[in-house]
Amino acid sequence: MEIYKSVLMAIIGLIVVALPIHGFAFAASPDPASPLFECESKIWPKYATLNSGTVPFAGFLNNTLCLQGNITIEGANDAIEILAKHNIERILIISPGGDAFAALRIAMQMLKSHVDVYVSEICASSCANYIFLAANQKFILKDSVVAWHGAPFVQPSDSADFRNLWELHKSFFGLIGVDDRVTYDIPCDVLKNRDYLEALNKGKHPAWTYKKDIMIKKFYISNVHMGWEPQSDEELRAVPEWGDVFQDVYLSQGVQC
Repeated sequence: MEIYKSVLMAIIGLIVVALPIHGFAFAASPDPASPLFECESKIWPKYATLNSGTVPFAGFLNNTLCLQGNITIEGANDAIEILAKHNIERILIISPGGDAFAALRIAMQMLKSHVDVYVSEICASSCANYIFLAANQKFILKDSVVAWHGAPFVQPSDSADFRNLWELHKSFFGLIGVDDRVTYDIPCDVLKNRDYLEALNKGKHPAWTYKKDIMIKKFYISNVHMGWEPQSDEELRAVPEWGDVFQDVYLSQGVQC
């Protein structure tokens, strides 16, 4: 099983990539106090007007920072500047992941700023590995999911970039007290899932998610609040608005090999 698992992790590869994600045109939350309402009704329209209809990765208003889309170095620079210069208390994020080093830099700044995070739709890959875990209070909104599919360390490298990323990764997890196996240790029940293996063989980037009690008890992820808790893969796929986003996300019971 260990050899089999190593081969699968090698297939996943060195780079933490972004999962597919569809557009960001959602109906605003009916709760004016929610960060989702703030982002959808005020912040994203404001930035779209200023940028010829384009919504940047990072935008803010008052104490809310809205992050949406793939995580890039440029987007990280904008997010870090906002966090450093403004009294941001909460982050609303919709992201399939992206550049691991960029996500780590945002996460390290989040630790200094002591912010909460609200996940809408999906937070996967480097978003799950770092940004979600860096938050003080972690809210997963209804019909949304945090998904992991591997850390960028499954194939060791002697490059300076790899060493820098690895050192920052270790430093980050040392600060937050979370077991970093959550980022790379593929659960056995996922490894044995035929649909997961088929998606992997097709060159997709299938991911897995956990129930709240597993996040807390097994990986020591604190302050997790869930607006819903799916009980099966089928329940993930049945989400009315964006179940297709979760097509290659599998629910694990936390069984490690």
